Amino acid sequence: MAVFAETATYLVYMASSFMLLAFLARLFIQMTSVLLYAPLAQAVVKITDPCLQFAEKFLPKTAPNSLLLGLIFAVEVLKLTLIYVLNAGAVPSVFVLLGMALSEVMSLLVNVAFYAIIADAIVSWIPAAQAGRLQHTLSIVTTPLLAPIRQVLARYDLGIDLSPLIALVGIHMVQLLVLEPFSNMVFHFLI
Repeated sequence: MAVFAETATYLVYMASSFMLLAFLARLFIQMTSVLLYAPLAQAVVKITDPCLQFAEKFLPKTAPNSLLLGLIFAVEVLKLTLIYVLNAGAVPSVFVLLGMALSEVMSLLVNVAFYAIIADAIVSWIPAAQAGRLQHTLSIVTTPLLAPIRQVLARYDLGIDLSPLIALVGIHMVQLLVLEPFSNMVFHFLI
């Protein structure tokens, strides 16, 4: 029985991770519309379209990005429910399940921002890539996070852009002071 639970948990985790990645990529494509005609973007659209069309039938008309965030949340809830049922043999409380899913989605989005800032900083060091699609796409994600920090730092005329470093420290502080305590609180109710 334990081997079945481990195998099923692994399959659920991998399938949900694939769908989460596809929905995040679709969200990114819709936000930027830079890579819309790239072959990989077309594959992501083909993978996610059936889920979006199904969700549009049952949910009220909302912005496409809201629908994608809702689907990301739904996939996370389904993943956590299946993993909990497979390993504990029972269904967790709805509030605990929603709290865990909210914690996971927030953590996922914070991690995406974290790695986008790192990628943007690395790409900014490569002169040939600075005017390319990748830099433009990354800047769409990172500019809302870095612009307020850059405005404050502009007063000090440091000669170097420290905003990515400060943003990464800020994101890490959010993880430590908000996400981890929230996740621990929700996990405490699970026990």
